[in-house]
Amino acid sequence: MYMIPECAKSRQIKLYKAAPFPGKWEQCATLIKSNKRYPPLLDPSIVLHDGRWYLFSFARKLQNLHLFSSDTLYGPWTEHPKSPVIRATTKKRLPMTLSFSQGKSIGIV
Repeated sequence: MYMIPECAKSRQIKLYKAAPFPGKWEQCATLIKSNKRYPPLLDPSIVLHDGRWYLFSFARKLQNLHLFSSDTLYGPWTEHPKSPVIRATTKKRLPMTLSFSQGKSIGIV
């Protein structure tokens, strides 16, 4: 079992693994470190789709939605060339739902 806790203060998205669940958690990877392009990232969501890992996360100040991908859960993670994939028109965080139909991704709503 894995967990990604609130990560804004550390400016890093860290992955923890239960060892053993539920009493103890150990950091097993730093997935993303914030930088000038996306300072700091919030509310990460990770999805495994067609054998590839995808990480969606909001940039704190602008609330743009950034997308990263990796061959493994532990990384390395690469930002998508068209990221941010959603640019917020307000500073309010956008709700996000990943939509799939018949096993195929049809978008972010």
